[in-house]
Amino acid sequence: MKKIPLMICLMMMMVSLAGCIGGEVETSDGEELILEDTDDWPTYLVPTSGDLPACDATTLGRLYYVEAETSFQACSSSGWNVIDFSTPLNQAPRISATIMADDDGHSFSEDLSAEWMYVGQLTWSAVDPEGAAVTVGVDHDRDGTADIMLPRAEGSIVDVAGGMLTVPWNGSIVSERLEFPNSCYLAFTRMIDVISTDASGISASYTVQTGAISSNDIFSNMYSAEDVDWVEMLFENYVSQDDLDWLDGTATDSNCEADSNSGPQLSIYGFTAEDSGVTVSTATDDVLFDITYQQGADVGTEFLKITLSVNGNQPVNCYESTGMGECSYEFSTTGATLSVGESIVVSEDGTDLCNEGHDPCEISITIINSDTNDVLDNITVEVE
Repeated sequence: MKKIPLMICLMMMMVSLAGCIGGEVETSDGEELILEDTDDWPTYLVPTSGDLPACDATTLGRLYYVEAETSFQACSSSGWNVIDFSTPLNQAPRISATIMADDDGHSFSEDLSAEWMYVGQLTWSAVDPEGAAVTVGVDHDRDGTADIMLPRAEGSIVDVAGGMLTVPWNGSIVSERLEFPNSCYLAFTRMIDVISTDASGISASYTVQTGAISSNDIFSNMYSAEDVDWVEMLFENYVSQDDLDWLDGTATDSNCEADSNSGPQLSIYGFTAEDSGVTVSTATDDVLFDITYQQGADVGTEFLKITLSVNGNQPVNCYESTGMGECSYEFSTTGATLSVGESIVVSEDGTDLCNEGHDPCEISITIINSDTNDVLDNITVEVE
């Protein structure tokens, strides 16, 4: 019987039995073997199993390499047992995924629900290294639990109804500051986790990073000082007052210029709003206010969209057709374009947005060209 240095034995184990160290060690009869403290664990070499010494109190816990059988045996309370290293290590699934947004047309379309949603084309793949079946889901709030289960291990169609991934707008967004010599921006990146679990219950996750609004390119989702109201409306859960003060140059630690003209900006249009003069009630069809177009080029009426936030509540969309949402509007013109001097009348449409219980209602109005997704103006009106 020869005693071999521990280092040499460990090298032999690592080379010929890769993957066995650190897993459960089982004997030939399937029982888990508890070995002595490996901090001072001598390992031995014998030519054949017939050369093994008696398994007793002296050899209990010893590990022997049997050269002729290229196997290890250990002395346990039940005698000599062959150590089974054949069970492979169970690895977690491998995942890859990408998301391409649908350019946010849904945000201003006439079938938009009350809750804003992010819609994108998800492509994903989850593979188990051992070839086991896997389940895959989307964890849009990143709490470690899948919120939407995907129909297969790999694909790009989330469901047969629409095909696209649809998740709440305010999911998990990271806001970051970016400063250039003559301009400042806030950048918003959306993070969505894809989780896969194999048949044994081992899981892995993969974080997909994409533009928070309409692109994989985060630079298209940056906003400068001119866009503070727009930023606050879209990302109110992720933008602090400190961020806004930094962006518009009013913070003491800000090097940003409030009149920066570089980068993405609001279009040069001007609107005003005033109370309609009709006292609001608890009815759901009150006329709220009039908007007058004061400055800018003609705008196609089919592309003009209006959103309202009443007393700081979640923004709602208004539609030219009644019965489509919580508010509606009517143009003073019957033509295809809105010109300077013409007006828009905005009313409730089946929802009591403002009543005599508010004195007065403060309504923030965002006017959008849905053809280009440009914000034409942000204005405020008090309605009594």
